[in-house]
Amino acid sequence: MSLSPPLMAHEADAVMPPNFIEFYDSKSKFKRWVQRLEGAFNLYKIKPHKKNSYFLHYIGSELYDTLCDLVSPSQPETRTYEENIASLTNYIDPVPLEIAEYFAFHHRGQQEGETIKEYMAVLRRMAAGCNFGSFLETALRNQLVCGLTSQKIKDRLLETRNLNLQTAFDIAIGMEVSQVESCKTREVNIVQMNMKRRQPVTHNLQAKNSSVHSAPPKPCYRCGGDHSASKCTWINASCNYCHRIGHIKKMCLKLKNSQKVNLVDVEESEQDVVQFV
Repeated sequence: MSLSPPLMAHEADAVMPPNFIEFYDSKSKFKRWVQRLEGAFNLYKIKPHKKNSYFLHYIGSELYDTLCDLVSPSQPETRTYEENIASLTNYIDPVPLEIAEYFAFHHRGQQEGETIKEYMAVLRRMAAGCNFGSFLETALRNQLVCGLTSQKIKDRLLETRNLNLQTAFDIAIGMEVSQVESCKTREVNIVQMNMKRRQPVTHNLQAKNSSVHSAPPKPCYRCGGDHSASKCTWINASCNYCHRIGHIKKMCLKLKNSQKVNLVDVEESEQDVVQFV
């Protein structure tokens, strides 16, 4: 059984490596995608003369059309890998104006809900286009202090001697953590106080409801018993006083009103006798 000859170097190089790199997405930063592409070239040991072919393939059809328009009447395939990279970089990520970048950096303050770590990361990214050089650490320190939203942290940093960037960052982070914990503690205390204030009210309501439920029922207006009038056995009884149906004599309202009138007449008669004497 004959063995197949080994692949030649140029044949092995033509095989597409698995999971090489994803196609370029316009949502990604072009420069950083190119950096990852270079890493893939090194990882899979892609030869220099093959880089342009890989690049033109993985930039995708949309960006390839853009490149063709940029280099017309030349063709991207006839140009070098470095030339095509430069053309697209200048188109997608043009070099910003240094003064404009510095202006944006100088006016960038900490935003609402932004942590100090997040704010510092933004400042470092913005400083990349300002060409600070050896002044970078000082510029970052100054903008960090000036842009903080917490006046308490800012005052602490402003009164610290020989303040460098790392010290300012460490102090600010420590105070930020302390403020967050203090705020959480206050919120817990407020919730507990509100719960304690509501407890007496709940107790009073329960006591009130209990007293309502424990109140004795009204007597039956038909017979005076401790049951509902609708369940009274005298519901069809005839009153011996007013002769109406539905109650007995001792619960007759007409009788009670008559007794009240007689009582008033007796009292008035007694008063007349006293006055006459």
